[in-house]
Amino acid sequence: MAAIEKSAQSKNPFMRIIPLLFAAGLALFVGHAIAGEQIPLADFIKSPSYRIAKLSPLGDYIGVIAEREQNDVLVILDTNTLKTVHVQQAPPNYSVGTFHWIGPKRLMLATNVKLGHRLSPRNSGHWLAVNVDGSALQDLNNIDYTNNQFKDTAATKQANVIYGPLTLQDAVPEDETSIIVSTFEYPEKGAKAILVKLNTFTGRYELLADAPSENCQFAMNKLHQPSYALCSERPNKDDDEVFRTQFYKRVENEKWLPVGQNLTSKNFTRLIAESGDGKISATNNDGVRPKNFGFINISTGVYEPAYQDKVADVSEIIIASDGVTVLGVVTAAATPVITMLDSGNADATLYESIARTFPKQIVNFDGATIDGKKILLSVRSEKNMGDLYVYERDTKQARLLLRKRDWLKESEMAEVKSLKITSRDGIDLYGYLTLPNEKKFTKPFPLIVNPHGGPIGPRDEWGFNLNAQLLASRGYAVLQVNFRGSGGYGGEFQKLGQMQWGGKIQDDIIDATRWVTAQGDVDADRICIFGASFGGYSALMAPIREPGMFKCAVGYVGIYDMELMATTGSASMARNGSKFIEKNLGKDKAGLRAISPAHNADKIKIPVFLAAGARDMRAPPIHTERMQAALKKAGNPAEEVIIQADEMHGFHDEKNALDFYTKILAFLEKHIGKK
Repeated sequence: MAAIEKSAQSKNPFMRIIPLLFAAGLALFVGHAIAGEQIPLADFIKSPSYRIAKLSPLGDYIGVIAEREQNDVLVILDTNTLKTVHVQQAPPNYSVGTFHWIGPKRLMLATNVKLGHRLSPRNSGHWLAVNVDGSALQDLNNIDYTNNQFKDTAATKQANVIYGPLTLQDAVPEDETSIIVSTFEYPEKGAKAILVKLNTFTGRYELLADAPSENCQFAMNKLHQPSYALCSERPNKDDDEVFRTQFYKRVENEKWLPVGQNLTSKNFTRLIAESGDGKISATNNDGVRPKNFGFINISTGVYEPAYQDKVADVSEIIIASDGVTVLGVVTAAATPVITMLDSGNADATLYESIARTFPKQIVNFDGATIDGKKILLSVRSEKNMGDLYVYERDTKQARLLLRKRDWLKESEMAEVKSLKITSRDGIDLYGYLTLPNEKKFTKPFPLIVNPHGGPIGPRDEWGFNLNAQLLASRGYAVLQVNFRGSGGYGGEFQKLGQMQWGGKIQDDIIDATRWVTAQGDVDADRICIFGASFGGYSALMAPIREPGMFKCAVGYVGIYDMELMATTGSASMARNGSKFIEKNLGKDKAGLRAISPAHNADKIKIPVFLAAGARDMRAPPIHTERMQAALKKAGNPAEEVIIQADEMHGFHDEKNALDFYTKILAFLEKHIGKK
């Protein structure tokens, strides 16, 4: 059981810290796995039992999103029996993306389009409302699925029907007829942001208030009325880092009154909620330091920090059963640390008690009933993808409901160590090393270096990693490092990755590899590099930068020609895409060629495996084809090339994924397997 200590990071006597692991070091202590037969490869590849779970307002039902035939559906379960009440599908070729309970027996759900395992789905912007039994299905914002456009006709305008995007601001659980949403009216010129009360059975709304500006976040009070708004805009449309922000209070005549002066800075503040005591909680990102947590001063409109970690972002917020009070925050340079901010709250005491019963795991309050007597708990760790419990205050018992992957036993999962290393130029880097079971495999282990995608923004997280656990189950250690440019460590750390895709980022990967090999767990003569997306790029670029370190390379849905990236793929087509590419890569053709694996194939002297999705829009398969041609021309043809039909940015079909990993494992065994 983890100890509870006073936080050394704050003088606030009400702030306490729950270390998930022993304070003696960053390395996780995990017992040996139970020896047994090899876990079938398919067990790692098949989809989890559920993805998102939420408890209904009275606790009678649980809604979960689960995959069926490659698209996600919403499944309603009876909380007591776990029997299926209803399965709600999205329209053809769409998935259910997320959902909210808007009453004891009614939900609203959003649809999206899947783009592959390595890329977040594309939101359609479409919302529907439905009862738990599938009845009373109502379109909330009218989209035409034949051309993925919002319906825009005079009839819909005259009928007070939303025909554009909407954002849920508040539900009224006692009255599932209506919800409060923000949306837009479209007069003859431009768009006007509004707050409306939307009837979920008819799809028609009544106006509550005009928004003070177009880009506003709202704080809702106990009466389900907007009380405050925080609005921001970019004063320079070409500069996406500077914001002009104004805080507003809604006064008695239902007008918005500015509070304080508008501020122009690099700070971006995101509201969380207005708590029962009138405090407005928020997070703030100043573009330099890690994201912090604090409150908006309602008298001045100024954000006041309450908790700032020196290294890592506030990545998660622990919310009380009332759904608005912040109990604590989570930061994770490597291993997560939970800091309790309101230890006088009864729910904080309850949280700490529950957390102690799940040592070395993260516990979240994922929602509660209106009366707070039932709380939905999620529990996860680096060896457990996620378990779902319902806690009942009256009995003080937590009942297991669902496991995301109950076919994978925690006792058979690999050990994971959290790492902190220093780069050659003095930058602190954090990461993870997954180690095979020593009862099944012998040290030193062959090593797979597994760079993450991005590179600017994404990061490797603490938690259950399917790819790492799969490889470890076959005897390979797996290294993941959050190189400069990774998210989660503040804007300044991210900016260190700009113009360094083929340079210092690769040095960070190489430095981490060199450090790990010096610790004695892995074999320096048996190292392969295997990555996807930007990680696929690194899999080919790192061996160019450090010849002799790697014995083989696997590039999966990767980008290999930086000149080509500037003109093809979703990055170049996105808003400000060309600006992003110029800021991160430059536009000098000679410079782009110098950091392109496809233009430096003659420097790659090791076996290569390439794989891409034929329909990938993020990393179009032409990159893989050019890399294949360049390797062949250099006299080192790729040993295996897969351009998988019907796949996008990461193989989604289980049969295709199983075939891919089967071939990958054979490739790895050939080059860095048994001595």
